[in-house]
Amino acid sequence: MCYENIIAYKDGGIGVIKFNRPEVRNALDSKTLEEIEQAMEVWGKPRRS
Repeated sequence: MCYENIIAYKDGGIGVIKFNRPEVRNALDSKTLEEIEQAMEVWGKPRRS
């Protein structure tokens, strides 16, 4: 999935979220929090075999 304010990926079995808003010193806003929630929801879904 593509996000505007975060970089999200899995490294092995660990999910990694990096903030990508240097213009505002990575301040959190509602859109960033929504993207974090979306990434975590995707990771929590079981894989299809």
